[in-house]
Amino acid sequence: MADYYNISLEILHQLLKDAGEEHWANWIQKDIHLWASEKRVDHHLGAYGGMGSINDLSVGGLDTIDIWKNNLFEMTKKLAWSLAKGKVATPPLEEKFYHYGSIELSGWRCLDCRHARISKTNIELYVAAAFLPKLFVEYIEQGKLMEILDLENIITLMQIIDTRATIEKLVKADNITLTDTNDWLQTCPNCGDNNVCGYRWQIVNNYSKLVAASNNL
Repeated sequence: MADYYNISLEILHQLLKDAGEEHWANWIQKDIHLWASEKRVDHHLGAYGGMGSINDLSVGGLDTIDIWKNNLFEMTKKLAWSLAKGKVATPPLEEKFYHYGSIELSGWRCLDCRHARISKTNIELYVAAAFLPKLFVEYIEQGKLMEILDLENIITLMQIIDTRATIEKLVKADNITLTDTNDWLQTCPNCGDNNVCGYRWQIVNNYSKLVAASNNL
């Protein structure tokens, strides 16, 4: 049977190395050694909690690949911690266990003129949150979880490309401005008013309709 605690540590180590996070990469490398030699998890558990812990860390910015890396990092941390803590004995096969990020599409809206905008970054955050838990479970079931590190190819899967394109079409069809930047809006670029707020939408009916989230202002 695969040692999923060790596999989760190996994934974390690779993500940290790729991000240039030498301190934490070395920390996880020690976790791997302690597990292999003594079956110890105490050092790994010491990485969590408090200011400056691994919980405060991200492994990338807001580029497409970095968004997926950050989500994978968070999901794998949860699995590693849960296995080390004894919360689970084997990796759960329920997607909700690995969920990270929002199931709503975020953007901005002017409450006066109703101008709205959504960035491609926020679309990618939505797509990663929607697909990566499912892929994580599938890779576990297929016994190839380490291959989930191949995010460069995963983000170009046709289903993911089609989903991005479908969401962009929904945004444009709803007369929402699609932007390449993720700038913080203090005033409306359409009417100049400052009555602008963060806004959220849900995608319903099998990606055929965009509706305002019920918890908006």
